[in-house]
Amino acid sequence: MELVARYVHAVISKLPSEQRDEIEKELHGLIEDMLEERTGLDSRSADAEQIEAVLIELGSPAELAAKYNGGGRYLIGPGLFDTYIRVLKVVGMAIFIAMSVVLMIGLLKPDGTDVAVSFGSIFTSWIGSLIEAGMQGFVWVTVIFGLLEYKGIREDGLSSGKKAWRPSDLAPIPHSELQIKRLEPVFSIIFTVLFGIVLISSPEWISIYVSYYYSHPIPIFDVEILASYAPLIWGCIALVVLRESPKFVSGKWSKQLMTSHIIINVLLFIAALVMFSDGTIWNEQLTVQLQGIAEQLANGKDFNTVLSMWNNVTSYFIYLIVLIFLFELVLFLFKVYKLRKYL
Repeated sequence: MELVARYVHAVISKLPSEQRDEIEKELHGLIEDMLEERTGLDSRSADAEQIEAVLIELGSPAELAAKYNGGGRYLIGPGLFDTYIRVLKVVGMAIFIAMSVVLMIGLLKPDGTDVAVSFGSIFTSWIGSLIEAGMQGFVWVTVIFGLLEYKGIREDGLSSGKKAWRPSDLAPIPHSELQIKRLEPVFSIIFTVLFGIVLISSPEWISIYVSYYYSHPIPIFDVEILASYAPLIWGCIALVVLRESPKFVSGKWSKQLMTSHIIINVLLFIAALVMFSDGTIWNEQLTVQLQGIAEQLANGKDFNTVLSMWNNVTSYFIYLIVLIFLFELVLFLFKVYKLRKYL
């Protein structure tokens, strides 16, 4: 009975939610009929070998689910398509929000030009950037899900590969402790896309804002140097989507998913080290600009303190990245330790 339940669960988990109850009843009835026809026994009386023979005849859960969905070959098959669309919507929403924030800041920032001209120029740039970022997001998400489909990654976290399917490949019905909340990957993708697009399209807005009757935005990064790291930033965004997408697919933690999570985090850590170990990425003129403002204002002493803090931050930032990575790794390994008995 457990083997049958695992098989049925593996099939219906790949189907649209509105079809699952009906097909679950249908599959249980079909398996009972096949067992009775071949052995004269039901699933409670038949032995494991007889049940396995019937399930092998039905085929792998992925194949059977594909038949219920119409069958055929796909770049992204029915088992992943709904999840693919959900991830596309999340990434698309994050891109739209990020580019809209860029538009609003551009409109609110006075530049001395005619308002109508400024709006037209910024809006045209916004449309172009939105299309470019949207295409980037679409391509990366499609490539990632195409790879998942090609590798045969299923909701149970296993790769079907080239080997013949066996009932022993069926994963147990997941324990509630292994369930992944949908908001976790959604928040991670949205935050990463938002921050990544700002870094790529408008890094000058990541600034220190000094206000004394008027604002003095001083960029933290050297815009030209940071622009050269745009491919690396896009790669990091893609890695995060690659890390979070299987969480949509499986909906539960598995050994393979936890392993891939750690591997991708290590790759992200290496990318961060590569980018921030380049000392030229910081705005070299920041301290000079702050000092200039400090000399103009009465509270120059406070700015000298800020200058000292900034020098310390840039000098030890790479160590901060290492500490954050190690802290997150320890927390995740602790989670793995807690969930090990359910895996």
